[in-house]
Amino acid sequence: QALGVKAHVPIQNLSSKQQIAAILEQVVQRLIERKLLPSDPALTYRQLQQQLANPHDKLAYAHLVTMAEPIVYGNHPVEAAMLAEYQQAAQRL
Repeated sequence: QALGVKAHVPIQNLSSKQQIAAILEQVVQRLIERKLLPSDPALTYRQLQQQLANPHDKLAYAHLVTMAEPIVYGNHPVEAAMLAEYQQAAQRL
């Protein structure tokens, strides 16, 4: 479980920062389940990106990581529109 996000807490009850982290982790888990990424917790999000063979998937995943990093690892604020855009981008992967 990435970044202290608890699996049993509904995503809507999390802070915006935690929601972004949880969505990214859900995307990674879906890609692992589809055998598009290895199940290796030692790999960073950027290292996982290099494992994607499909250029479209790699670009879409890179977009999610690039959007998430300043929020999850920094203090970049999350506006409602950005959270909605992030959710939509994650659904496309």
